[in-house]
Amino acid sequence: MKYFKPHIVLLTFLLGYQFTLAQSPRIDEARVNFIAQKLQLSPSESKAFWPLYNEYIDKMKAIRKERKKLFNGYNYSSGPADAEQFVSKHIQLDNAEIQIRNEYIQKFKQLIGPVKTAYLLKAEEEFRLELIKILKSEKQD
Repeated sequence: MKYFKPHIVLLTFLLGYQFTLAQSPRIDEARVNFIAQKLQLSPSESKAFWPLYNEYIDKMKAIRKERKKLFNGYNYSSGPADAEQFVSKHIQLDNAEIQIRNEYIQKFKQLIGPVKTAYLLKAEEEFRLELIKILKSEKQD
């Protein structure tokens, strides 16, 4: 049973993915509210932060959309050349995601300082975990 638990959680998350896509605007709104509550930005910080954060989210969503397209286009009966291309593209997307994340973390540090940037990183992870918990509980109902 111990072996199956991580797989069940992953399966639950993946099954909830379609639901998540349908609820994307609501999730985006909830994320913004959650982060706003955690960061407690001043009005001037807020005015500068949210456009930059939205730009960051848009770039990350574009990478994830490309990753989804990559996974949907690959099947298990593909040959070695296709597999090599898949792996290479997957690594490129991982690196692009890391590059974007690093770039924007630096921008956030300049804009709101390192303490609030750390709060942002923690808030994003807390929100992600909370979302998984909600999706998991909705699948059990």
